[in-house]
Amino acid sequence: MKNIKLILKQTFCKHEYQEMKKVDTSKYMCISGEEIYIVCKKCGKVKDSYFREYEGMGYK
Repeated sequence: MKNIKLILKQTFCKHEYQEMKKVDTSKYMCISGEEIYIVCKKCGKVKDSYFREYEGMGYK
């Protein structure tokens, strides 16, 4: 039942997307960059993801 409500909420939501980093709780993490997800603030629907690489003291 909860899954059906989530699907309906994501279907009729007027999405407001923002970038979010995934919180990695695993033992091993990538040291060359980080995975960024574009997620709706209201319903939690993931629109896209991309990998942002580090370059020296900042991003590429």
